[in-house]
Amino acid sequence: GLFIGRDRVGCTLLEKTNGVWRLQEVTEVALSQPLFNGPPAPNAAMLLAEALEKLSKSISRRYLPVHVSLADAAARTEIFELDTLPKRRAAQLEFIRWRFTRDAAMGVATPIACTYQDLGENAGKRWVLAVAMDARWYACITQALTQAGIVAWSLRPDIHRQFNRFHARFTDAGEGGALVTL
Repeated sequence: GLFIGRDRVGCTLLEKTNGVWRLQEVTEVALSQPLFNGPPAPNAAMLLAEALEKLSKSISRRYLPVHVSLADAAARTEIFELDTLPKRRAAQLEFIRWRFTRDAAMGVATPIACTYQDLGENAGKRWVLAVAMDARWYACITQALTQAGIVAWSLRPDIHRQFNRFHARFTDAGEGGALVTL
């Protein structure tokens, strides 16, 4: 997996042999220019691609399930409680985009890239997990990954990786749990 932070990028490569996961490689590269501070600089994608190429020689141009975690500040995660959700996927996505942009914290003038997952219905309400980020940063990151020869299996804020890591512990204990970020 890859981690794209504000000041550095990191790569962790695991290998499964005879049913046992083994840590094969851990690398980290400092970025010459911080990310996610205002709009991307004109050379941001190139600088990020160069850093990714330095640390990812063993995953570049190979078919691997590469999970990319972004600094949490790069994206926003929300759970929306809705009365209803439009029927068509395109209309649902546009509605989620509208919910994010109406919030002043995201900035109405900033175009966003977003996605969502319908979590189902509970107590007559529809629950939706949604993630959004500045579309310019999304384009910068995907361009850098492409230039570095890396195909992302997933691209998400790091909090999602942490939640998935501890989900079984929360549910198996029977006592529940919470993951809090500040």
